[in-house]
Amino acid sequence: MEFNLEDIYKKIQYNEIDLKRALNYFDIRKKDLDTLRNALDIIKDVPVEFFDQFYDHLLQFPEIANILNKDKDLIENLKLKQKFYFTNMLKANFDINYIKEKIKVGMVHYLLGVKEDYYIGAYSEYFYTLKKYVNQFLDRQHAIEFNHSLAKVILLDINLTIKFYFFIKEEQEIFLRNLSEKDPLTGIYNRRKFQEICEHSISESDRYKKELSFIFFDIDNFKMVNDTFGHNIGDVVLKEIANIVKREIRKSDYFARWGGEEFILILPETNINSALTVAEKIRKSIEVYEFPAVGRVTVSIGVASRKFSEDYSDLFKRLDDAVYRAKSLGKNTVVAN
Repeated sequence: MEFNLEDIYKKIQYNEIDLKRALNYFDIRKKDLDTLRNALDIIKDVPVEFFDQFYDHLLQFPEIANILNKDKDLIENLKLKQKFYFTNMLKANFDINYIKEKIKVGMVHYLLGVKEDYYIGAYSEYFYTLKKYVNQFLDRQHAIEFNHSLAKVILLDINLTIKFYFFIKEEQEIFLRNLSEKDPLTGIYNRRKFQEICEHSISESDRYKKELSFIFFDIDNFKMVNDTFGHNIGDVVLKEIANIVKREIRKSDYFARWGGEEFILILPETNINSALTVAEKIRKSIEVYEFPAVGRVTVSIGVASRKFSEDYSDLFKRLDDAVYRAKSLGKNTVVAN
């Protein structure tokens, strides 16, 4: 999965109002910002070699060393960025760009494989390194004030970066889950996931004595669509049909691509008459839709309501037989079995 900074920023929905609230939580006041900005002249002269001690500390830990040593130029590049990071922190400009920078830091650490506890531990050393360097140029009172203000901003930084780190981690988990559960073309459930849902639905139906109906349909003459217009247009037809069906069903219904041009639905707590009504709505909606390049497309639909304790294979045979009968009756029709 590729992460785009702007896309992540929009999804996170963390804005300047949220940032102001966070500044209040961490008691970061104008006095703290002024204290940090006053140290900017000190930081501008820091040599890149100064950051050696920071990375020497991190490289003590095998888990971090394995990550940082993957690329021989990685540490040197990070050292160059460290000064920029120091400078930005002391500028203390808390705006949208600051939020995006924290998202970027969280994103980079996640993609590098840096676990959140390693990141927090590194921040502790980071705080010590920056404090030690700046303090040598300040008198005792100003050093205390600087350290206090820096600690607040470091805590805010950690809070936001970890927040965004976990958001990105969650996005990745959702993406991977969708890869295993969803049909990549239509975005609906794939056959494997459908069978898993089906087993659960049948179990629930038997346990609570609830009605359970199924709709199975096949696109009429779909091979001719592919042969005449090409597979790209065929894919468009498949996606459009999936979208049409999604508009006609409830959130509680389950919809999947069974394979090729075949689709299947589970309608929980639905009797045969209600399932036939839904099937007919689907048939009509597809029939009147104007598909790009192709024009009109129809489907043949089989409907069945599960009998109590009926085996899945017997139920599916009834559905398959119903679709076969719909085809033999001239297609573009609904048959119950």
